[in-house]
Amino acid sequence: MSKEIFTLLCCPETKQPVTELDPRTVAKINGLIASGKMKNVSGKFVSERISTALVREDGKIAYQVRNNIPVMLINEGLDIESIES
Repeated sequence: MSKEIFTLLCCPETKQPVTELDPRTVAKINGLIASGKMKNVSGKFVSERISTALVREDGKIAYQVRNNIPVMLINEGLDIESIES
């Protein structure tokens, strides 16, 4: 994904800037998805593994990137605040 895209995108809820999520956290998320424990902001379980995501500046919510297209929908965001540690 082009780094230039980060200057155009922001969190749709808080308007915070976003950056690409680190590979370690992507792996943690995929582990939770595989075990059926990852939910999105709307409370629905996530079933598809992610290859990357965009995380907002405060590190609480990440937005999946599907087919190189960022899915910047509030309800589709992943609550990652608790898995970062």
